[in-house]
Amino acid sequence: MNALRFTGKKQWDGVVRGNTCELGEEGDECRQKQFGKDADNLKESVMNKSSNGNYKAQTGQAASKIDDEYFKTSEALISEIDAYLDLDVFDKQRRVATTDIQTDAKTWTGRYAPGGSARLQSAQRLYVVVDSLLGHFAQNGFAPLPEPMKNKARSDMVTASGLLAKGL
Repeated sequence: MNALRFTGKKQWDGVVRGNTCELGEEGDECRQKQFGKDADNLKESVMNKSSNGNYKAQTGQAASKIDDEYFKTSEALISEIDAYLDLDVFDKQRRVATTDIQTDAKTWTGRYAPGGSARLQSAQRLYVVVDSLLGHFAQNGFAPLPEPMKNKARSDMVTASGLLAKGL
């Protein structure tokens, strides 16, 4: 009786309608026909040239023109990551800093090292740091970085800063 008090709830009357097969053994033949149609449709879509047009994969290439903007953006990203690494585990700014780093790192990567392809040595080093941080954020969310990972990121950022200073 309690189930009937929900007036908006629909109940099945036992009648099969539309293109639906009967339940049980009565619908076996119908289901086999449906499977056959699905297989035929799949073959047709794969073999049909209009659905398999010529697609050219786009390859990411690093920025062809490296200017002052690259050096400014890279140094700013290094500073931002360094400030994040210095934050306390319980600091409420970690969440904001994580989001900012994710946004800035993705922008930097898309512009100067798409797909990991970087022209300069400094960009290659910084890409390693950015990639490991983004991977950590994707896998672990806001969890703190392990100390060895922090140390590796810091050493790579020092190397990248040195290479940036040399213009490499």
